[in-house]
Amino acid sequence: MSAWEAQSVLLVWFTPASNSVRAAAVYESVFGREADTVQTNKAPNPASPFLSVANGVLNSVQTQVAVLPGRVDLSISSVPETAEANTEIEDTAGLLTSLAESASTVSASISEVLRQALVVNLQRRAADISEALNNLDVQIEGIDLEGTLDFSLQLNKRREFRSLPGTQMNRLVRASTAIAQQISITMGNGLPGIPVNVGNEVAFSHFAIDLNTVATTGRTFSPEEQTAIWKEFIEEALHLRNEGSLKALQS
Repeated sequence: MSAWEAQSVLLVWFTPASNSVRAAAVYESVFGREADTVQTNKAPNPASPFLSVANGVLNSVQTQVAVLPGRVDLSISSVPETAEANTEIEDTAGLLTSLAESASTVSASISEVLRQALVVNLQRRAADISEALNNLDVQIEGIDLEGTLDFSLQLNKRREFRSLPGTQMNRLVRASTAIAQQISITMGNGLPGIPVNVGNEVAFSHFAIDLNTVATTGRTFSPEEQTAIWKEFIEEALHLRNEGSLKALQS
C-alpha cells in the first residue's frame, strides 16, 4: 500500500450558473446530512467572496462546500492540532473512489460547466529531510541533491481524455519537501512575543496533484460528460499516488 496519504482533496466545478446553487443542498447531497454551519452572502466582496458556504466535521475531517461567483468548491481536509499530530486523511484511495459517485450527483444538480478540476495534496512522513527527498525519487543530471533542505519541482504534462477524444487534461504535479515545527509564544506588556517552547522538527514529502480540463472557447460539459471526466480524474490521481513519483507522468 502506498505511504502517500492526502492532507486535502478539492473538487471544483467552474460554472456561470453558480448563483442558482445552494451550498447547504450540495453538502447534504454529498455527505448525507445537514452541515454544521451554513452562511449566505448576497453581496460577495474580497473579504467574503462566497455566495454561500456550508461546513461540517465528519470523523475528525473538515468538510466544506463553497459557492462562489463562477465556481462551486467541494473540499475535504484534515486539520492537525500540532505539527506532530496526524495530518493525513485515512484511506485516501477509498475517499477518492467514493467521491466519484458524489461528484456525479453534484454535476447533475449544477448542469453545464465550463471546466472541472481535482486537486489532491498528498503527504508522506520522513525520519529526516534527506529521507523526505529520497521519497520523491527525483534525480537531476549534473546536480547533487544531497544536503538539500528545501526542494520543489513542478511539471505539467497534458494527455487526452480516453472518454472524450479531443479534450485535454492538464496534469500539474509538484514534488517538494518541508519541515514543520511547532513554536509556543508568550505575549505580554506590549512586548514582542518570546518563544518559550520549541517543538521537534518533523520532515515531510509533499506530492501535489492538480488535474483539470484545458479551457476551450465555447466548450461546455454536460452532466454525463462530467461524470466521465471525474472518473478519469480519480483514476489518474490514484495512479499518480500509487507511483508517488513525477515519473508516473510518462504513462
